[in-house]
Amino acid sequence: MTIVFAAAFLLAGPPRFLGPPEKKPADGEPPAVSTGAPAPLFSGPVQNPDAAGVQAVDLGALLRPGGRPATQAVLISFFSSACEACIKELSVLQNLSTAYGARGLRVILVAVDRDEPAQQRTARLLRDSGVTFPVLDDRDRRIAHLYLGSTVRLPSLFIVDGEGKLVAAKKGYADDPATFLPAQVAAAVR
Repeated sequence: MTIVFAAAFLLAGPPRFLGPPEKKPADGEPPAVSTGAPAPLFSGPVQNPDAAGVQAVDLGALLRPGGRPATQAVLISFFSSACEACIKELSVLQNLSTAYGARGLRVILVAVDRDEPAQQRTARLLRDSGVTFPVLDDRDRRIAHLYLGSTVRLPSLFIVDGEGKLVAAKKGYADDPATFLPAQVAAAVR
């Protein structure tokens, strides 16, 4: 019997590694989105209406599939006051919003802080950073789950073109956004 097993093992060759098992979303849980997919639509009140100049954001209203887009691209970034990389990203996002706003870029920050002290830190950081783009409160992580699935990795950002398609998706990235994001935004805004 041992000889038969050894012969079968030798004929089969070395074991193959097929990679980690793919994690399936739980029943009723939307999968995380990726480049090329339609962007999930969302809307919500803005935390900083005075600085942003709007009371609410509706992604569907910013995009006009099949017609002339109301905007060329929307950059959506997920933020937490506990994420140092997210805090560093704020100045890059503000610079891009200022530089490309007239060319059709809209930047939306989605704050995922759940508790009151973290939300207060976020409000202070936004004020101190001079953020003028809309910030949505996503303490229930409804929007985050649409884009990131069940695991919210930060920082994460997405670029949606005027037709509503995701043209860039970076989830839980470690790169400096100042090195890659300006080129991606310039390509999306054309």
